[in-house]
Amino acid sequence: MRFSALLVALVAILISPAAQAQQYPDRPVRLIEPIEAGGSHDPLIFMVGDGIQADFGQPGVVDFRPGGGGIIGVDFVAKSKPDGYTLLIGNSGPIAILPSLKKLPYDAENDFIPVAPMASYPFALIVNPKLGFKNVADLVEFAKKNPGRLKFATNGVGQATHLLTELLKIQTGIDITIVPYKGTPMAINDVISGNVDAMFPNAPAAIPLMGESKFQVLAITSLKRSPAAPDVPTMIESGFPDFEGVSWIGVFAPAKTPAPIVSKLEAVVTKVMQSPAALSTLKQINSGPMTGSGKEFGAFLVKERAKWSDVIKKANITIE
Repeated sequence: MRFSALLVALVAILISPAAQAQQYPDRPVRLIEPIEAGGSHDPLIFMVGDGIQADFGQPGVVDFRPGGGGIIGVDFVAKSKPDGYTLLIGNSGPIAILPSLKKLPYDAENDFIPVAPMASYPFALIVNPKLGFKNVADLVEFAKKNPGRLKFATNGVGQATHLLTELLKIQTGIDITIVPYKGTPMAINDVISGNVDAMFPNAPAAIPLMGESKFQVLAITSLKRSPAAPDVPTMIESGFPDFEGVSWIGVFAPAKTPAPIVSKLEAVVTKVMQSPAALSTLKQINSGPMTGSGKEFGAFLVKERAKWSDVIKKANITIE
């Protein structure tokens, strides 16, 4: 009996979270990216994989699992074993926006542990230059005098470009026409040609075209000005103190992943994202680093979900 009790105690010690963390990882770690390959942040994701290899001595393998607007890959991680070997590169859509738009096979709030933030980028309010607007106030004044006249492009119902347009309507009371497109490039081209008047495309897509004077950028949607476009004011500076919205990516682990393992992962992601290589890449793709601990990232997510949920309810947005 005494031997059996000792054996049980020994097994308990070996499988304790602390013991798991000491052994972790002893095989490759998968980073599930729920969108297709070719995104601007792909180099950063591979850097995190390389960081896992460098710090832990085990490969960090990037596994692209697109489909369903990110739902398929996110759900895969939600249902994976919480042992630190399957992680999610989560983004705004399936984590902060879709939970308020449709029933999902996962619980975005409770099925994941925020490990660490990685990067974010704002959106830019662009207009056709022939409209002659000097700032956002000019646009709002015109829209109030001409209800329904302005046409705003979006890249789909429930996308960030759509929600930002609805946020502008909510905060200003203007009546504008929303025109959904299947993608951002086609929508931007129609702003340039004048088929539509304005849009909130993501800044990485808009900023490289600014120098060509094909459209006018009135403001960006981040809290601070973008280093890539220092002359462009924020929406807050333009007189809209509550107007802010960014897209972001970060690393998540399945719920119940042992805290010591999460801490080890948080440290390696933070180290990678503060490296000169990552900061250089962020600058090249017109994005910025997201700082803070996993706990602070979680607090940020609570605010993100509440903000977009409020916009979705007030605008009465639904998708199938």
